[in-house]
Amino acid sequence: MRNRQVLEIPQNVKRRLKQKYPCCICGTNEDLEIHHLDKFPKNGIIRLNVVCKRHHRAITYLETWFPDFYLKVVVPYLEKKSISVSLNEIMPSLLKFMKSRKVGCYGEGKNSKVVDIF
Repeated sequence: MRNRQVLEIPQNVKRRLKQKYPCCICGTNEDLEIHHLDKFPKNGIIRLNVVCKRHHRAITYLETWFPDFYLKVVVPYLEKKSISVSLNEIMPSLLKFMKSRKVGCYGEGKNSKVVDIF
């Protein structure tokens, strides 16, 4: 069974992302959810994908039951479509805490971009 712990993104941020972006797989604007490409931030950035409920279930299924396929095929696709959000914008107090505790971070991914969601 996979570890289901992820950094929870505030509802107002999720709402803004879903208003700004369609599903990165099929392009629909209905029943949108946020998929955490990164379960925890890396260098103060977290990569997310806006996906419809149907595709989110499919991604989660592949991640759980076919992890090799998920890592080799699904993740590279999602990385190209990812939205990188700065924690400093959405959770400044958390970022300050992480820096004070020297939480390990490693790279943000070459295909993602940091976006202004506000």
